[in-house]
Amino acid sequence: MPLFQMFRRKNKDVPVKEVAPRSTSGEEYFCIENEDPRIALKKYQEVDDFFAEHIADPTKNHLTGTMADQRGDNLVLVAMLGQTIVGALWAGPPHAEADDAVVRGQRMGKEKQMKSLANDMKQRSLMLHNMAVTPEFRRRGIGRELLLLVIEEANDAGKDLLWGVASPEAVDFYSRTPLKVAPNQGILTIANSPKAVYGLPLVGESRWVYCQLRQVVPLQVGFRSQI
Repeated sequence: MPLFQMFRRKNKDVPVKEVAPRSTSGEEYFCIENEDPRIALKKYQEVDDFFAEHIADPTKNHLTGTMADQRGDNLVLVAMLGQTIVGALWAGPPHAEADDAVVRGQRMGKEKQMKSLANDMKQRSLMLHNMAVTPEFRRRGIGRELLLLVIEEANDAGKDLLWGVASPEAVDFYSRTPLKVAPNQGILTIANSPKAVYGLPLVGESRWVYCQLRQVVPLQVGFRSQI
C-alpha cells in the first residue's frame, strides 16, 4: 500500500506530529511541518512536476510560486509508493479569486463589502487547485482518501467550505465523494452577506464541486444557472 505524506507550510514553528491512520489496511499517515525551506521547495517542485505530467491542462498556479510570494499556507497531500509519487492533492486559499472579488466590488461601488468577502474567502475556505493519481493506481481509493483527508484537515482548521473545478473526466469520481457536483454551465456563488456575493461562471463540460463544511457560518456557497 502507498505511504501517504502530508506536507504543510506553516507561518510559525510547529512541532512534527503524527496523524493516526484511519484504517487498518496498511497505510501510514505523517504530518511533516516546519521543514527547511530548501527541502520544502524541492518537494514542491517534485509535486509540480507530477501535476504537469498527469494533468492535461494544469493550473497556472504552481506550488513553488506560492512559496516565493509568501501567499499563505498550502495543504499538500502526497501518496507515495517507495520514493515514487502515485497521487497528490493541493488545496489552498483562493487568492486569485479573492483579488478578483475586490476588483468587482470596486466596479460595483461595493468595495468595502467585497473586501470583507475576499478576506473571508482566503481565511475561511480552501480551493482545490490540483489533484491527480497515476493511471496505474486509479480505482484503488487513493484519490478518495486524499480528498477525505483534506476535508478532515479543513474541518480541524475551522474552514467553512472546500471548493474547486472538476474536469469532465473527474466528474464521476467527485459524484462518489462528499462534494456536491454542480450542473454544467452555471455560476458558483460565494457570499458572506446579501450585499456581498461573488459569482464565478463556468462554461463547457467542467463542473464546480463544493462542500459546505459547516451549516451556520458567515461564508456560504451555492449555485445558480446562467442567465
